[in-house]
Amino acid sequence: MDNSTITINDLIILRNALDLASGRGAFRGAELSTVGTLFDKLSAFLAEVEAAAAAAETTEEAPAEEEEAAPAAKPAKGKKQATGA
Repeated sequence: MDNSTITINDLIILRNALDLASGRGAFRGAELSTVGTLFDKLSAFLAEVEAAAAAAETTEEAPAEEEEAAPAAKPAKGKKQATGA
């Protein structure tokens, strides 16, 4: 594992740790606004990342759905379509 990178999962863990620590009284009153601001920024960033990931997933699935919904090709003019009978 490369210790010089921060992943989205690391940021989620950090947000959860801030929430847990503040709930347990680990911060002084004067520090709470700074911690709260950081928590809000992390939450907003992670929400944007989640929305972008969901949009990318939807975009990747859309072409496959369009191919499935495409009508069957029509036979060329003047040619009859073969039947299995």
